[in-house]
Amino acid sequence: MSADLTNRLAAHLTMKREELMTLWRQLYGRKARSQIRCELLVQMLAYRIHERACGGLSTVPRQRLPQLARPSLVELPAFQH
Repeated sequence: MSADLTNRLAAHLTMKREELMTLWRQLYGRKARSQIRCELLVQMLAYRIHERACGGLSTVPRQRLPQLARPSLVELPAFQH
């Protein structure tokens, strides 16, 4: 990751909620839900900025996500101590 991108992402940690909401509208093209905590806004905005700078998920993982979102349809390995 470039130093410029790292600095840009780090700057969001100090933004006020109103600034984060404005950035959300710029990056997602719609308003964020008012119930979203600032910590989550920062994480989601950081992902979007990183995605635009470095590229998003490839086709295969993107197609797999809906399946993974339904845990009853996905067999997960058993947890071992």
